[in-house]
Order: sequence, then structure tokens, then C-alpha cells
Amino acid sequence: MRVFAEQVSVNPLQCQAYQVEIAGRIGGTRDVHILFPEHDPCVTLGRHTPEAEVLALDRARQEAGSIEVFRLVRGGGATYHGPGQLIAYILADLRTWNVSIPEYIHTLEEAMIALLLRLGARGDRSKGRPGVFLKEAKVGFVGVGVHHGVSLHGVSLNIGPATLEGFQWIVPCGMPGLPIGQLSDHGPVPGIAEVQGLFLDEFQEVWRGWER
Repeated sequence: MRVFAEQVSVNPLQCQAYQVEIAGRIGGTRDVHILFPEHDPCVTLGRHTPEAEVLALDRARQEAGSIEVFRLVRGGGATYHGPGQLIAYILADLRTWNVSIPEYIHTLEEAMIALLLRLGARGDRSKGRPGVFLKEAKVGFVGVGVHHGVSLHGVSLNIGPATLEGFQWIVPCGMPGLPIGQLSDHGPVPGIAEVQGLFLDEFQEVWRGWER
């Protein structure tokens, strides 16, 4: 297994186009490419997310350019991206790895749970609600797409301490009233660059389970 990791500073649509380009190169191989994007504060929607989920994001803010909304070719509902958040997009040909979409989503959740444990927090799943939770608050989000068998997009994890305001603008994950949390609510946190490296380690450890 060859794993390539890269940091990118682009908006979500530009990042999606870059993912499609990479997917065209790694299709049919067992290479895994992980992007760690840095986005300005923004809201992203899944391919079928109703516009109504962007409830409190007034048009004046959009028109002023202070917050943008991007519709992407991924599953899941509305989510927010901003400072203090780990974002990791994983590209792998799920066909060559013989991994189903549900198995893949479970693997992404497992990598986030392992990362939180390494950082001293116990993350869990919640039945019927994809993602990862600390107590009752959701901190880890999963939204994936597939392009010719290759996974696109991936996960975001609220590290903190400045990620929560934007979630007030939306119905996160299509679940009204869903509590949103961040790791910094539970103690000191490392910088995002360090968290990226730790996530890379934990993801590779979990993904090795599919080497068969």
C-alpha cells in the first residue's frame, strides 16, 4: 500500500475538482491519497441537501462574500468548515480494496475514534446517526462520494477552539437540534498540523485491516 498525503489551500469546489483529477490517476490501483484542505469559513451541502438546511445564513452575508455555500458531490447534509477543524479527504479505489460504502464509512469513523483516543478523549458512534460523538455532542462528520469507484471527500473533526459558530447557521447533518461539540471542550488540544499527522497514522493503521 502506498499512501500519499498533501496539504491544499483551495475552496471546496476547487478541492473537489482536484480530487476528481487524482481519482483518474489512482483508479485500478491500491494507492491511497489523502488531502488535508484548509478552507476559509464556509458551508457545504451534499448532492441532495435541501436549501432549507441553511436556515440562518442570511443572503446579505453571502452577498458580502463573508461566507460562501458550496454544493458538492457527496452524501450527507449541510456542514460547516472553518478554523480549528481537521478536514481529511481520502481517495482510494474501493473496488480494488473490495470495500463497500458502509464498510468504508465505518472505517472513517473508526479512524476518528482512534485519533480522539490518542488525544485523550473517548469518541463513540450513535445508532442511526453517522459520525462520531463525544458524550451527546457530535464532533466528527462523514460525507463521501464515489467517482468511477474511487472515494471522494471524507471527514471533518472539530478540534477547536473556534469551530462552533458556523453550525448555528445550518441544520447540521439534517438533524434539527443536534448538539455540536469540539475536542477543546474537554481539555487542551494540539495544533491542526499535529492533528493531521496523528490522523494520518491512525487512518493507515485502521486501513491496513483491508489488506487481504
